[in-house]
Amino acid sequence: MDGKKKKGKRKRSGRYAVILPHFIVLLLFLLAFGERLLVAEALFGDMRRSEASLSEVQAEYDRLKEELAAVDDPASLQERMRRLGYIYPGETVYLQVTD
Repeated sequence: MDGKKKKGKRKRSGRYAVILPHFIVLLLFLLAFGERLLVAEALFGDMRRSEASLSEVQAEYDRLKEELAAVDDPASLQERMRRLGYIYPGETVYLQVTD
């Protein structure tokens, strides 16, 4: 009986002898590089947010570029001036008054 108990204990201590060094190495790795890994993850998050912001700014830039190109178009310019209430010389403006 005593032989069986000792044999069982040897298996457990053998498992710990295999697992413990791996655990210690993992712990040392986390202590050495854990902060760097967290900083790297934060930087990647910042990078993703910056890329999203860049795409928004690029879309706004493209919209403004198209708007600027439309300003050079005489028909577009005339339409804008009419919306602002400008008229050509010699034109008569009629305002409709409603109750």
